[in-house]
Amino acid sequence: SSATVRMVEYITCAKSIFMWVEVPADDALQSDGCERLFRVFTTGMGIPAGAEFIGSAVDQYYPEAYHLYETTGCSVS
Repeated sequence: SSATVRMVEYITCAKSIFMWVEVPADDALQSDGCERLFRVFTTGMGIPAGAEFIGSAVDQYYPEAYHLYETTGCSVS
């Protein structure tokens, strides 16, 4: 897929992690059948081999960082 993750951020009022993905108009109108998988890890968690780092987000009120990885093609438990 030619979709590109542009930003990862922690939204305090929602207590959630959001990612902004840019999808070309042609791709939005048709599916290539490819499903991309993403997973959030906190600092200290094990990252599976083959996972690709996408970005990090920090909760500004608590000492917690969240790291987004694409796990497509990884064996993740």
